[in-house]
Amino acid sequence: MARIVILVRLISATSVEKMALSLTELSLKKDVRISYDGPKLEIDTFYQFHWHMDANGDIVIDGKVEKIDRVRFLNKLFDVYATMQGKALTDAANNQNTIFGEVTGAEHTYIYELLQNANDYPYPGEEDDVKVKFIVTDHYLFFLHTGSNFNLRNIEGICSFNEGEKRDNVETIGYKGIGFKTVFVKNDYVYLHSGDWNLRFDQKYSEVRKFGSCPWTIMPIPTSDADLDEEVRNVLRQVPPHYRVQFALRNKDHNAEVNIPQLEKVFSDNQILLFIPHVCEAVVSKDGKVLYDVKKDREHWEVEQYKYHVPDDLHEWVSRDINSGSRIPDKFKHIKTVGISFAVGKDGNKLAPVENARVYNYLPTELHLGFNFLINADFIPNSSRSGLHEDVLLE
Repeated sequence: MARIVILVRLISATSVEKMALSLTELSLKKDVRISYDGPKLEIDTFYQFHWHMDANGDIVIDGKVEKIDRVRFLNKLFDVYATMQGKALTDAANNQNTIFGEVTGAEHTYIYELLQNANDYPYPGEEDDVKVKFIVTDHYLFFLHTGSNFNLRNIEGICSFNEGEKRDNVETIGYKGIGFKTVFVKNDYVYLHSGDWNLRFDQKYSEVRKFGSCPWTIMPIPTSDADLDEEVRNVLRQVPPHYRVQFALRNKDHNAEVNIPQLEKVFSDNQILLFIPHVCEAVVSKDGKVLYDVKKDREHWEVEQYKYHVPDDLHEWVSRDINSGSRIPDKFKHIKTVGISFAVGKDGNKLAPVENARVYNYLPTELHLGFNFLINADFIPNSSRSGLHEDVLLE
């Protein structure tokens, strides 16, 4: 049988099972080679196994290599925080409150973040054809999209603070690791079904288990179909299987209609999908009636895109600035080119100026610079997308 080499991230000389089940403690310090001679492993599947380090510093596998048990993995993540005490618990709860404060701005920001989630993981072979649905029922806002299924790394990313696994990915819009937390500002229950993952974040359940305040937004709870409200089951059983990611968000007042003004603000804008690379359509419905059906429209828009090479001296300056703790995202260390796009309206062969044109970072910010055209680039918006972070001038 062919010899396989697996690359893993070393966190301690304990078991890889512990590493796999305690990813919130992951420390990305060095790659370690592990020789493997067992049965063929599946791509995009995560495994757990016991191991030890020999005298040469090499990793030796002990026993069988097994697929990650999803329920056990989720329970382990939950227990990491459910068993916290003292300062560790206080710090985790404070981190949660701090992030809530940072992402609280424009009330519709969470819709942008959900669109961003759909864009950043398109399904292979359907990169330009991600479809999104928002469904409003009495008590829930459902968010569905046809991108790729969540995998273990994605789950670990949303079960942490500031450690999103898109931070170094130059192909994604998201980078901070906190954008998903916007869905918890107004909701106390968030259910996710994607592939073989079924879990929820539930403030009441977590606080009862912890006997008080806790970082419930990163405490995943394995959730079976029997655990769901009939309202959730009724909607999800009608969802076509190619909508691979399915969220159900319950507002803290248990009144999902509070989402409608925010959905109207976002999707009454026919420009909303113009610069999002992979999302081609977004549908909003309530009581079986379609309220908005927005498609990417290039017939009535003239869009020009440009790529600029980042000079070596600027690239070095950006890397130094990131290392010093600036607001520039980590992924900018790896960017060799930056993109900028301009768009104006089009009426036949005539170009039409844009009124109240905003600046875009793929999705719109609230910043107006007085231009009569749209501009989109790899800007760094603030958390509420009300504007951009102020840059540091080069000397």
